Amino acid sequence: MSHPGPSTKHAPQFRTFWSRIAGEVGDAWLVLDEQASSIRNFIDLSNDPKGYLREVIRQSYRRSQCHHLGSPISIETVLDILGETAFALQDDKQDDLCDIELLEEIAWHIGSRYGHLIERDEAADSSPRKGVVVSFPSYKIRRANARF
Repeated sequence: MSHPGPSTKHAPQFRTFWSRIAGEVGDAWLVLDEQASSIRNFIDLSNDPKGYLREVIRQSYRRSQCHHLGSPISIETVLDILGETAFALQDDKQDDLCDIELLEEIAWHIGSRYGHLIERDEAADSSPRKGVVVSFPSYKIRRANARF
């Protein structure tokens, strides 16, 4: 699901957002060049052996309608991309459980740091809680069921 561009009022900057997440998950998983001037140079290509994290970051830039690394990023869009990526990895049957767990850990860090910015889909979940991160399969099932 694609969300419109983020509200610039409270949305974190793309570079700041991903730098904080990289700091949370550690250099072993995600290395970024915080001094980069463009998205092409932002992701250390030598440190992502599977490529899915690089694609998650690129998609978050594109789908958040970023124009530069200082552009605001849509938290909901990033969570959608993480869920879609985990779902695709699971469907490929070539995933490593650690890959999906890493995506879930990133989602957890996003929820704990930026949960107050997450828009809840009331049709998918009628609870009033904001910023609660649920497992991707449960979320996808609830979202699919809410459409019918």
